[in-house]
Amino acid sequence: MRSTQTTTQPLHRALGSKRSQRVRASYTPATESETVHPPVDGPVIGGRGAWARDYGLLGVAAGAMGCGHAFSYAPEAVVAATAAGGLTGLVVGLVARTFVERQRRARVPLDSIGVRMTLLGMGWGATWKVLTFLAIWSTGRLIGVSPAELALATLVHGAAGAILSLMIMPWFWLAHTVQSVRRGPTWPAILMAAGIAYAFVPFMTSALRLTRWWVGS
Repeated sequence: MRSTQTTTQPLHRALGSKRSQRVRASYTPATESETVHPPVDGPVIGGRGAWARDYGLLGVAAGAMGCGHAFSYAPEAVVAATAAGGLTGLVVGLVARTFVERQRRARVPLDSIGVRMTLLGMGWGATWKVLTFLAIWSTGRLIGVSPAELALATLVHGAAGAILSLMIMPWFWLAHTVQSVRRGPTWPAILMAAGIAYAFVPFMTSALRLTRWWVGS
């Protein structure tokens, strides 16, 4: 009888959950379902504020590193990318935290959560890059660009942002979630994502030059 008690109590403490009922005097062996699926009550994955902060920092880092090369001749592009990444990241962080929590409570398989989080990230990346492009366009630097070129450039920005997020989100969301559960530091994952964004610059530059409006061309 004592073996079951000593097995179940550390499990609840490790997951940061609370027992919904008082421990009964008599114990029964855990079923297979209880062994496979951890308890779903309790604040396991961290608070909304922390998720909004981390995803906001991810957006700022990716925006600054992804467009930092253009600061010498198009500083507004860097400012727009950084601001758009940070602001949209705050919203995505709140959405991601709510989504992961609901999926966890529904006991959705980890790979299914990963696919959905990747799609969320690709939508975020596309929105972020389109907002960046529109901010640059609003400054008047693209005067003389035809509507067809403008539409093509918008599509290229959106596609590039989605591809960049495809390179980051599949592993970032999992690393961030695990660290949030463990109450560990999340900044290493953010720095790694910023490095990937910086390495993505040559692809972004080549894609933008295909639209024939790249600043300085």
